[in-house]
Amino acid sequence: MVTASNDSHYLTAHEEFEYWSNLSRTDPVRFEAERKAEIEKVIARAPKERHQELRQLQWRIDGERKRKESD
Repeated sequence: MVTASNDSHYLTAHEEFEYWSNLSRTDPVRFEAERKAEIEKVIARAPKERHQELRQLQWRIDGERKRKESD
């Protein structure tokens, strides 16, 4: 779960969406850094034998995102 200021207040789904949406508009560099950090946390929590599979999947997702940005 994401926290807006790394405090102990967990965001509702709506607040989390608003946080990420606002961050992507106002600070795309920070958005990208935080997005990558959150993805790494998810991969790290998965069983070790799934890490490579998850990284490959994320690589494919990132490729699609880049392709859509260039359209």
